[in-house]
This record gives sequence, C-alpha cells and structure tokens, in this order.
Amino acid sequence: MNERSRFKLEKIKLISGGGVQVKFEKQQVIGSDTYVNTEDLKSSKQPHPDLIALIEEMQEMVAKIFGFISVRSLVSDKKFNGDKIQQKFINAWVEEMISRINVTGVSISGSENTRGAIITATYQVDNKQKVAMNTPRILFSAESRGFEQRLGELVNELEDEAYKFCFGNKVSNPEIFEYEKAEN
Repeated sequence: MNERSRFKLEKIKLISGGGVQVKFEKQQVIGSDTYVNTEDLKSSKQPHPDLIALIEEMQEMVAKIFGFISVRSLVSDKKFNGDKIQQKFINAWVEEMISRINVTGVSISGSENTRGAIITATYQVDNKQKVAMNTPRILFSAESRGFEQRLGELVNELEDEAYKFCFGNKVSNPEIFEYEKAEN
C-alpha cells in the first residue's frame, strides 16, 4: 500500500486571509498492526492554484442547489414567452448571483455507494455582508441534480491535491518555503 492510498480526506477549508485547513485520516502500519490517525492541519501557506480551482468549480453547483440557476429555464419556457432582452437580463442576474457565492470548503463522508459531500460557502448579500451556506449532503452515486458524478470526481482530485499540499509541499509559491527544507 503506497503512502497516498493511506490518506483519506475528511474536510478541507480555505482560511479567510490565506491558508488552508485540512482534516484527514492517515493509516499507519507498524508491524502487523494498522492504526488510523486523524489529523487536523491548519496552515497559513497559500494552497496551489490547482487546489483552489477545484473548490471554485463547485460554485455553480451551490448556485444550482439554492435555486439561482433554475430561473434560466423559466425565462426560456414557451409559456413564459420571454424575449431576447428578458433572457439577457435573467442570464446577467444569474451570473451576478453566482458571482456572490464563495465556496470555502468541503466535508466528505461515507464510502462507496454512500460517499458524499457537503459544500460550504458564503453568499454576499446586497449590503455586502456574508451569509453562510451549506448544501445538503450530496451523494456521488445519485443522479437527481445532474452534477453528482462530477462532484465525486472533483472530490477525488481535491483529495490528491490536499495530500500533495500536506506531504508534498504543493503550495502557491513553494520557493518562499524552501528554508523549511534546509532546516530539516
């Protein structure tokens, strides 16, 4: 069993102002015994853009769950009889609502057919204050929202990136952390 396969991501959260918090399980084999250690790493190191991009890709999924995107289908419905100006206005409104969502983290639980995630985000309301948003638990094996399989793929990729962050120093600008290697 390689080191990466002993790593299981439970939660990842981008820290306001920079950095990341990663909660994970790591199996440790000593002789014939296997132990599972749970660790909660909080680091001010800026994560690599690959990790951030995976989290940001969940923004539209959150928007869909909270109903911001469903209005697009309403305006294009023949019963509504929306003209091009109305469609353009609605699409601009939807994009504005999506842009106000900031995905801050993901909690992962379950295994195989019961594996799923809760996406945590904030939404900036009109007076610039932020409101916390948590999606319901989304099973990767479900098909009700149309993005569950992609979310599962994102979480798998995120788990790889979190492992590289924790154990491979894959950060935004690794050369500023080179002194750590020299001291060890």
